[in-house]
Amino acid sequence: MRPINAPDLEELLQNEGYGIDQDTGEVYDNGEVSQKFLITLAACGTLNVKRDGFHEVGFFIPHYTCYNSMDDYCQEFPNEQQCKYYDV
Repeated sequence: MRPINAPDLEELLQNEGYGIDQDTGEVYDNGEVSQKFLITLAACGTLNVKRDGFHEVGFFIPHYTCYNSMDDYCQEFPNEQQCKYYDV
C-alpha cells in the first residue's frame, strides 16, 4: 500500500474541517471536529506527534515542510525511527 502524500492529506483533512498551519504542517481542530480522528491517524503512522513543552501534544503532517538536513528533521521529530541511534 502506498502512503498518502502530504498535499493530498492536507486537502482531505481540510475537507473534513481541520485546519492546517501552512508554515509547519500542524493539524488542529477548530472546535467543530473531534481529535479522535487525528489520534487514529497518528497511531497508524500517518501523522507525526510532537510534544510542545511538557503538556501540549500537536499533530503534524509528515514531510509537509522541507528541511535543510536530516539533523534539522531529527531535531523536530527525535522519536522517528530514522533519527534513533543504537549501539551495536
